[in-house]
Amino acid sequence: MSITRESFKLNKTIKVKNLIVVLFALLSILGLIFLISLSTNNTDEGEASIGTGIEGFVMNVSECPAGTEDEDGGCNTERVKANIIVKNKRDEIIQEIETSDDGSFSLELKPGKYAIYSDSGGLGQDEFELEYVTVENGSLANITINVNTNNKTTN
Repeated sequence: MSITRESFKLNKTIKVKNLIVVLFALLSILGLIFLISLSTNNTDEGEASIGTGIEGFVMNVSECPAGTEDEDGGCNTERVKANIIVKNKRDEIIQEIETSDDGSFSLELKPGKYAIYSDSGGLGQDEFELEYVTVENGSLANITINVNTNNKTTN
């Protein structure tokens, strides 16, 4: 059996086509692996992931005027609507939000250290309460901001 020049060219063409198909398949697999790694590694330091940030509420812990204490001798506390300002360690404002009517809030943040400011019970005062919080990757830091709205007036 002799191999003609035409059959040799045909065999060579088939081998080149097969090589192209194999290379395309390998590149497709590598691309898929790369995309999967991007979607699972999006939680590197400095990137927010779902469930990374802070949540909590603002509480009015005003001192009770004389004679208005509850039966335990304390003052009834309540959640209050307020404005929240989040600053990074360079004192730059990252986010500003208003809590819900019941004082609760939730923010998605990148991992890091933050200063959380809240106005005093949403009364529009220039006085702010401050909390410091460290946000860790993949978790929600739970905070309560206590404000004192006693003897404050609305604008």
